[in-house]
Amino acid sequence: MKTFAWKKSAPFILSVAVAFTALPGFVTPMVMDVPIGIATAYAAVQKEWDFSQDIGAWTCSGNYNYSSKAEAAYDPAFGGSLKLTVDFSKDKEETWSEVKLSDTSITPETPVVFSEPTKWIEFDLYYDPAKLGGDSAFKVKVFGKDDKGEEVINDLQDKLGTAHAIEGSNLKRIHVKCPFMDEFTGKLGHLEVSVVSYLSSYQGDVYINNIKM
Repeated sequence: MKTFAWKKSAPFILSVAVAFTALPGFVTPMVMDVPIGIATAYAAVQKEWDFSQDIGAWTCSGNYNYSSKAEAAYDPAFGGSLKLTVDFSKDKEETWSEVKLSDTSITPETPVVFSEPTKWIEFDLYYDPAKLGGDSAFKVKVFGKDDKGEEVINDLQDKLGTAHAIEGSNLKRIHVKCPFMDEFTGKLGHLEVSVVSYLSSYQGDVYINNIKM
């Protein structure tokens, strides 16, 4: 009989379809109050970045319409995060000022291989709302290509949804979810995650963690 081991830090996901025969007295298996037959509709996580000790090969990889220095570094906050230090104050009149992050270990020669279809990349973004005044806002862009150079994701999330306050902190957290152009199976040869400022003078740190696909 096969058993499944789940990471405590990861949400419940089932990647294997399981069929059960309805028998008298049979109790439908439940995990986290979700019937297994329903839970199988969720796709499996095939790639997940662990920032608990370091940020690996992630780094600032470029910018657009951005006039200051940006730096990516490890921080132990929130169980381990990529801390992005930015200064958008010189570009506060711009409706698009972008800082790009990349995992430089992902290349056409050393791609991330998806053996099953994947639809999304998702992660948590933490920021200080007091540094975003008036009509200013953050947006998130994710861009990626396969090992042959073809775009497979080019998504802008300009309405990031509800931000949740972090107890004991002045920061808030937003869960970001960006779709691939189509269900993607194959080799991902390049990946960029961008923080985009809209009319913002934000100076300080932004944190990212729990990146998974």
